[in-house]
Amino acid sequence: MLLTPGSRLGPYEILAPLGAGGMGEVYRARDPRLGREVAIKVLPTAVAGRPDRLARFEREARSVAALNHPNIVTLYSVEEASGIRFLTMELIEGESLDLLVTPGGLPAARVLDLAIPLADALAAAHDRGVVHRDLKPANVMVTREGRVKVLDFGLATAAADSGSENATAGAAETIHVADISTPGEVMGTFPYMAPEQLRGEAVDARADLFSLGILLYELTTGRRPFLGGSFAEVSSAILRDTPEPVEQVRSDLPPEIGRVIGRCLEKDRMRRAQGAREVCEALTAARMALASSGTAAPVPASAPVPVAATAPYIAATSAPSIAVLPFVNMSADPENEYFSDGITEELLNTLAKIRGLKVAARTSCFSFKNHTTDLKTIGERLGVNSVLEGSVRRQGARVRITAQLVTTSDGYQLWSERFDRELDDVFAIQADIAERVAEALRVTLLQSDAERLRSPDTQNAAAYDAYLHGLQQVAAYGVQTVLEAARSFSRAAELDPTFAKAHAGIANAYLFAYETSAIPLAELLRVAEPAMNRAIALNPELSEAQTARGGILAARREFGPAKAAFERALELNPGNTSASHLYGFMLWHHWDVAGMADVFTRALRLDPLDATLQSFRAFGLQTLGRLDEAEADFARARSINPENPTGHYNGGLLKLDARGDAVEAVRLFQRSTEVDPADPELFAWLAHAYLSLDEYALGTAAAERGVEIGPRNGLALFTRALAHVYAREDEAAGRLAERALQPDVLQRFGSRLPLLRIVRKSWLREGRVADAARAYEGAYPTVASGMSLFDAPLEHPQYGGYGEVVGAALDLATLRRALGDTSGALALISLVRAALEREPQMKFLRSFGPGVADAQLAMLEDRIPDALAALARDVDAGWIANWRFTLEHDPIWGPVRGDPAFLRIVEALEVRTRRQREAL
Repeated sequence: MLLTPGSRLGPYEILAPLGAGGMGEVYRARDPRLGREVAIKVLPTAVAGRPDRLARFEREARSVAALNHPNIVTLYSVEEASGIRFLTMELIEGESLDLLVTPGGLPAARVLDLAIPLADALAAAHDRGVVHRDLKPANVMVTREGRVKVLDFGLATAAADSGSENATAGAAETIHVADISTPGEVMGTFPYMAPEQLRGEAVDARADLFSLGILLYELTTGRRPFLGGSFAEVSSAILRDTPEPVEQVRSDLPPEIGRVIGRCLEKDRMRRAQGAREVCEALTAARMALASSGTAAPVPASAPVPVAATAPYIAATSAPSIAVLPFVNMSADPENEYFSDGITEELLNTLAKIRGLKVAARTSCFSFKNHTTDLKTIGERLGVNSVLEGSVRRQGARVRITAQLVTTSDGYQLWSERFDRELDDVFAIQADIAERVAEALRVTLLQSDAERLRSPDTQNAAAYDAYLHGLQQVAAYGVQTVLEAARSFSRAAELDPTFAKAHAGIANAYLFAYETSAIPLAELLRVAEPAMNRAIALNPELSEAQTARGGILAARREFGPAKAAFERALELNPGNTSASHLYGFMLWHHWDVAGMADVFTRALRLDPLDATLQSFRAFGLQTLGRLDEAEADFARARSINPENPTGHYNGGLLKLDARGDAVEAVRLFQRSTEVDPADPELFAWLAHAYLSLDEYALGTAAAERGVEIGPRNGLALFTRALAHVYAREDEAAGRLAERALQPDVLQRFGSRLPLLRIVRKSWLREGRVADAARAYEGAYPTVASGMSLFDAPLEHPQYGGYGEVVGAALDLATLRRALGDTSGALALISLVRAALEREPQMKFLRSFGPGVADAQLAMLEDRIPDALAALARDVDAGWIANWRFTLEHDPIWGPVRGDPAFLRIVEALEVRTRRQREAL
C-alpha cells in the first residue's frame, strides 16, 4: 500500500516517499505531538500478515530499540494504524555509503573516518546480542554533518521472506527467508554475505565482520572483493576465491588497513577477527600510524578523531557517563594529598554503585592529575560526557569539599556545591554528591542504590584516615608499598573491626604481593584468607571483598568459584581494575587466553588510559597469535604513558620472541631500563636480547647490573648464568643456577625452567642424570606424577604458564629415557602430545623458539625429519631469541648435530645473527 504526501497514518503526517526495499516502503513523516520529523517504514505483508513472523519481528525490534549509540539509527516504536503495521525511527538526512564509493577507492584517512565508527557501532550492538546480518553500503548512511549511521540493525533479516530467493546481481540483491536463526536457510544481501550465511548455517556476530570486510574492501579499492554476474558466480567466489590483497591494489595504504580487512575476510570464522571491538581498535591503531607517518589527509571537522597520538579513539555516547578528576588538595599541609586522592577514589567507587551510569576508572581519571587538559579532550579520551571536579580542604576535625559537575562538550556547569562538615560526615558528603550527580545527569536512582549510597563503610574517622593512607600506598604499585598498604588497612581494621573495606584491603594487598614477590602460598592464605572471609561476612555486596575472594580461590586453584567471584566483583563495580587484573591472569594460567583478552578489553572500556591494562591485553593477544593487534596495543601503551615500562619491555619481548627482531628489542628494553632503572628483570631482558645477538660483553654487563639490583631475582640470575654458559664458564654457570633455584629466590616469568636446564647441563657433564631427574621431579611434582598438563597446578602464579610445564615434561621425559625408564618417558610424551594437540598455540617459552616443543617431541619419538622440519619452520618465521642455548646446549639434539639439515639450520641462524648484530 502506497501512502501519498499529505495523507495521515495514525498521528503521523506523510511528507514524502523516501524509497522501498525488502523492509517495505519508507516515508518521511512529521509527528505533530513532538514537533519532529521521523522516518516511517511500512512493513511488508509477508511480515505484518503472519502472526508468528510479526511476533518474532517485534521481539527483534525491542532488542534494536534498546541500542543507544551515536552511530546506530534510533528505532522509536513499532505501531499500528488503519490496519497498517509500521516502524518509526530517527530521520537521517545524508547519503548512503554506496554513493561514496569511488573508482580506485577513497583516501586512507577517509576510509578510517568511516570504518572506525562503523566498527564501533557493530561492537556496541554485538555486546547487546544484536547481530545485523545484512550489513552493506546501502544500509549505512553518512549525515550532512559527517556522522556515520547504521540502518536496519537486525531488522531486514528479521523481516526476511522466503519467496524472494531468485535475486540476481543485476536486480534486487537481497535474499530473504522466513527465519534468520534456522540453519539451512539463506538470508542477507548475497554479495556481502559470509560463507556460513551462503551455506545456510546458523550465523553469529562474526558474519557481520565478514560483511564489514567486504564493505571496507570496496571503500578502499573502489570494487568488491568477490565479483560475478550472477548469484552462483558471486557465491562461488565468496566460498572459494581469495581476493587480491588490499595492499597490492593500493600500495599507498598503511599495511595495518590491509591486515584488518584480511582478518575480516577469513572464510573460516574461527580464523576471522573474533570481535568488532578488536576490529575497531586495530583500525584506530592504523589511524594513529597514519597520523604519525605524516601522510594522512586533513580530517573533516565533523569526523570523530583522537585529539592526540596518545589518545585511543573512544566512541562518544549519549548515555550518562562521568569521569571524576583528582580533587585538588587545598589543605595547608601538602601531606594531606593522600586524603584528597582517597576522597576522589571513594567518590569513583560510590558513583559506580549507580546503575545506568558509566564511570571512568581510577587510572584513567588520575592520568589527568596536575595537568591542564581541556574538558573536551578529557571527554574524547575517556568516552564520557561529563566530569566531576573539585577540591578538599581538611583542617583539624573539619573538612570542606567543593564539587562541580560540568559537561565535556562545552564546559556547561550542571551543578556545583560546597560542603562544610565535621570530618565524621565525609561519608554523607560522598552520598550527597553522588545523589546530586545522578539527579543532574537524569539517572534514575533505584531505592536499593540510594540505600547503598547512604550506608557508610565506617563511622570511625581515624579508621577511615588509615584506610585512605592504604589506598595511596596501593596506588604506588610497588611490592614494598603494597605491604605498607596492608599495614595501613590492618590499622583501620583494628580501629573499626566492622570496616569491611579495610579487611578486603588487607587480602587484596597480600594478593598483589603474592603475584609480584616471593611470598609463599601458605603465607598468603594465613593472612589474606581470614581477612577476606571477614570482609565477605560484613558485606558480601562489596566489590573489593568479592575481588579478594576470587583471588584466594584462584590461588587455591578453585577456578570455577573464583570466576564467579570475579564476575560478581565486576558486576558490583565494572571499573574495579584489581578484579580485572587478577581475573585476567587467572584465566591465562588456566589457559583461557581468549577469556583473558576479553576481560582486559572490558576493563579498557572504562580505563582506556591504563597502560598496564593495555599491555596485559596485548600479552593475551600475542599468546593467541594475533601479533599485529598485540603490537598495536603495546605501541598504544607506550604512547598512553611513556613512563610506564610495561609497554616497552613487553613490546620488546614480542619483537624478540615473535618477530625475530633483536635489534628493535634491544632498543625497547633499553628504554624500559631508563624508565625504571630499579627493576632487575628489565636489565635481564636487555641482556637476553644482547646475548641472542652474540653481543656477549654487552649482555654480560646488563646481566651483572640486573643481579646487582636484584640478587635474589631468578630471571636476573638466570641471564647471568646464561652469560657464563656462552663464555664457556660452565662451572660458574652451574653454581649460579643451583643458587638461583633455592627457595629464597624469586622465580618469575619462566625463569625456573631455563635455570633447571643450566643445572641439567652441568650435572649431565658430571654424569648425574638421576640428580637432574630428581631436580625436575621436585620442581614439578604434579607433572612427574603423570597429571594432565592442563590440570597441573603451577606452584607460583608468576611462573611461565602451561608452556613451562610442557617444557618441563619434555625435559623430564628425556632424562627418564636416559635412565632406562621407558614407560615413564612414554607417559610424559603422551601428556605433551595431548597438550599440543588440544592447544596448538602452546609452544611453551617462546624465547626458546615457538616450534621447539614440536621438534623436541619429534626427537623423543625418533621422528627426526619432522623435528628438523619444525626447526626449519622456526627459522623461516624469523626465530633468533636464545637459539644458541637451545640448539648447542640441549642434549636432545645429540643424534642430529652432524646432520646436514641441522647444520643448515645453524648456519642460517648464524647469518641472521650476524646481520642483525651489524645493524645494531
